[in-house]
Amino acid sequence: MRICFFLLFCALASAFENKISLPILEVSEQTITTPAMNLRRGESGFVLHQLDSTHAMILARAVVVAINDNRARLALQPLELFDNPSMPTPLLAPKVGDQVILRVFYNRAFAIAPNQQVYRAITAQYQDIEWLHPDLFAAFLANEGRAAPTMEHFREICNVYAAGVVYLVRENVGELRDCQTFAILRSDSLPSGEEQIKPFFSRLGNMERSWLGFLRRDPKITNYYHYYDSLVHDFARANRDIADVIEHR
Repeated sequence: MRICFFLLFCALASAFENKISLPILEVSEQTITTPAMNLRRGESGFVLHQLDSTHAMILARAVVVAINDNRARLALQPLELFDNPSMPTPLLAPKVGDQVILRVFYNRAFAIAPNQQVYRAITAQYQDIEWLHPDLFAAFLANEGRAAPTMEHFREICNVYAAGVVYLVRENVGELRDCQTFAILRSDSLPSGEEQIKPFFSRLGNMERSWLGFLRRDPKITNYYHYYDSLVHDFARANRDIADVIEHR
């Protein structure tokens, strides 16, 4: 088992990449175009407008949805990272010359694993990554009265702790995913563990659905792998423009 993990993570050593800044070349109603560089579909970032030499404003979120002829097309989405009713909503629209910053916080990650052995094997091999402890996510779910994370929970916890990626362990595979789009950035073979802690490994142990969750008809996890397979599949169906890179790479 240890040898398998060692070989796997040697191959993954360069999977986490530094942020990149690219100029906007074209703007349409809901999309922008930038140089493609080495971007991948499903990567996300922010549109940044420079106000003056020392001040800038984030205008929107952007997701890479297509790459053709050395250009990348990015869909614009509402900005939710700093969702605060006391803060003003940006009124400026992205324009040619603004910058798109991608792979932000890709050096901060949550690992979703079925047990401690798999979790430790992942985090031990990525010394340059700041792994955010799954207890933080488990406590967040408990505070929300939930025993199974939804896709919105992943986005929220990543926003709260400024994480850019999630390493999701599924059956026989480990998937490095963008926190916001859940698109697969890298996928590799990974031995599955027999022990299953639900909804994922944390020091809080197994989390059971509360009576309120029962009344809300919250999902109940009976099998770790089946639950995340279903979660990924349902999210891909709802995001058809990048569905293929959500379900498989």
